[in-house]
Amino acid sequence: MNNKQITDLLHNSDILIRNSISDGEISGRVSAYGYDAEKLNEGLTLLEEAETLNKDQNVQYAEQYEATQKANEMIENFDETYALHRDLARAMFQDEAGYWEMLHLAGRRKTRKSEWLRKARDFYSNIKEHEELLNRMSPLGFTTEYLDSRLAELDAIEEAMREQVREAGEAQQATVDRDKKIDELQDWVNIYKNVAKLALMDKPQLLEKLGLLVRSE
Repeated sequence: MNNKQITDLLHNSDILIRNSISDGEISGRVSAYGYDAEKLNEGLTLLEEAETLNKDQNVQYAEQYEATQKANEMIENFDETYALHRDLARAMFQDEAGYWEMLHLAGRRKTRKSEWLRKARDFYSNIKEHEELLNRMSPLGFTTEYLDSRLAELDAIEEAMREQVREAGEAQQATVDRDKKIDELQDWVNIYKNVAKLALMDKPQLLEKLGLLVRSE
């Protein structure tokens, strides 16, 4: 069931159930078929739970979207400078294969996010920790303090990526919970509609009040 169908179900169920409860004639008639106040309130509880879970699912997906946007923006901003730094390192160590391997200078820069993060962290930490690399790169602004700041940025990016994964998991679970309750509501409504049509078959105006009869033009 897509989002529009869920919205329609909740709207139509609200009309069906609440009007059945509030209208004395309707509630009296369906009571004769086993849908007394307690039974109707079961449907109302299902409806309210489904509405709550649907709102929660929408919130969770909004939070997932925000977390994804945040992580992607952080990566994009960092990667712009990282690309320039790799170009500098390639020029500096163009004939030194060992440094190319250590700093991941060969091949494509953009791979999976986890792989990109590992390569970026290796790049800055290896320059910081290897005296020869640091001595040759420091005149270009690669001081220990600057390298520490870049590594701190990567820590923040890694946390943003973890948050993205957490939010995705919560959004998926919220969808599972919502869909399960929607299915329960749909089953309840399908049965009750048939009962209401039977109980009110001679009262088209009451069927219309429940959304079960479309008035002809």
